[in-house]
Amino acid sequence: MTEVTFHKKSFLETFDALRKQFDATPDIVLETDANGSRFTLRAKGGTHQIVQAFGPCVSIGPAFSVQCNMTDLEQAIVDAHSESDDERVTLIIGDGVWVKDPEPAGVLAD
Repeated sequence: MTEVTFHKKSFLETFDALRKQFDATPDIVLETDANGSRFTLRAKGGTHQIVQAFGPCVSIGPAFSVQCNMTDLEQAIVDAHSESDDERVTLIIGDGVWVKDPEPAGVLAD
């Protein structure tokens, strides 16, 4: 399994940009580079061309490439963080994609 952490607001804004600027389909590919410091989101745009977005991340575990549904992932993040001010979101990637519960307020990360 791999844990990958993103800046939550920027990551969610990337979904929004893919939808609004490129009319992207909800089926996306999320992957990290070999160093685990950069992610790529790939989707089909309204013109059936592949559109990509990139950004920084922190990944613990092997690099991955996983197909998932952007709408479902976005909703899972929003639901898991509805009562959290945490600026980060961590996904757990294994035989699926899960949103890790945010750290409780007042708990410092290592």
